[in-house]
Amino acid sequence: MPLSNSFDHFLAGAAAGSAGVLVGHPFDTVKVQLQVRAANNKGIKECFISVGKHGMAKGFFRGLSWPFFSYGFINSVFFGVYGSMLRVLKGNDSNSKPNYMHVWLAGCVSGLIQLIPSCPCEVIKVVLQSQIPHGTTNKGEFFIAII
Repeated sequence: MPLSNSFDHFLAGAAAGSAGVLVGHPFDTVKVQLQVRAANNKGIKECFISVGKHGMAKGFFRGLSWPFFSYGFINSVFFGVYGSMLRVLKGNDSNSKPNYMHVWLAGCVSGLIQLIPSCPCEVIKVVLQSQIPHGTTNKGEFFIAII
């Protein structure tokens, strides 16, 4: 596999990670809010309405910048390590289709390596998403919103 193909794997991972965050972040924010409000939760519809009252930037897309940039990197790590592992596992037989064991091992190794940058990024994202006020907020309370 030439060098350009490895770079293509990293680039495809970065684009896929960033696009996935743009589409999924509002739903992830609502999921975090449902988990935070577990005791006084009235349902997903009420949670969507409550988060939506804060607007797009401080509601659904609260804390978007951190995962937007980091998930591109995280997915590029996954795709790059996956492609490199497949190349290493296939060895001299680089023109043949990889068998299921190679695919499984490459996925396991790349998933394990992906955890190193992923865990701290997830913690930061969830903390930012959980800071959306819900109902009983004092006006003097300060919430961080990174956009």
